[in-house]
Amino acid sequence: MIKTMPIHDAAQNIVAAIEIFTDERFRKQMYKENAELKDKLRTNPLTQAANRIFLDFHLNKRIEEAKKFSMPFGVLMIDIDHFKAVNDTYGHIVGDEILKKVANSLLSNVAKTDIVSRWGGEEFVLVIDVDNKEDLEKIAERLRSVVMTSSFKIDDGTTIGVTVSIGGTMVNRDDDSASLIARADGHMYDAKRSGRNRCQIK
Repeated sequence: MIKTMPIHDAAQNIVAAIEIFTDERFRKQMYKENAELKDKLRTNPLTQAANRIFLDFHLNKRIEEAKKFSMPFGVLMIDIDHFKAVNDTYGHIVGDEILKKVANSLLSNVAKTDIVSRWGGEEFVLVIDVDNKEDLEKIAERLRSVVMTSSFKIDDGTTIGVTVSIGGTMVNRDDDSASLIARADGHMYDAKRSGRNRCQIK
């Protein structure tokens, strides 16, 4: 790209010009690299879900919006059942593949405006755009069912079935991120104590 800038004399006559040359390829490369860096800063590299730093930022923003503009949303805490046993039996490489498969199932079955994040270990936290607990429960049940019907086959032909326990809750006006996550986490442990592979949305 060439940009020309005229130079005027005292009588405003053009007496010269400066030509500035820019390489569009360089600008496009810089844009691509910046976009890739942004993705790396917000994404968990193993699962391609959002990372915990981005979740904290997004969740605090959503809580502020909920308080100022009465914009409801729900949070789901999802834990892979018996994940330690999978790691102990088949190894961490298989465990990582199961994490990726579950993450992909979650990412593929929520709206684009929803956030799927890896909270840590085998846990995921989802921020879901819904108006009420009933809709949140429907989404949680759909995700539970999708994971349950998927499976992972290892090299020796063994098929490993995967299930998840899900706890969920809607944001309250007096919530902060810690109280919201803690409530969803508590409901998730209720689901585990009730037998696993189920949802507790309260």
